[in-house]
Amino acid sequence: MLNLNFEIMLTNDDGMFIAHCGNFPECQGYGATETDALSDLADAISCRMTETIRGAITDFVKSGVLDTALRDIEKI
Repeated sequence: MLNLNFEIMLTNDDGMFIAHCGNFPECQGYGATETDALSDLADAISCRMTETIRGAITDFVKSGVLDTALRDIEKI
């Protein structure tokens, strides 16, 4: 299992907890409790990573590299 450590900053703004992570500046988590804010942040990071991976795979497939590689394999 991959073990990564990220610094998480929790703030309390008028009773609402806000969680931030500098590694994912576009992601934030909000909640009535610290746990809720951290869970919301985890969901936001997961969604961001999913979008990034999906985009990278889509770009790779659309580039035609995969088609070329498959044609090359068929020639063998």
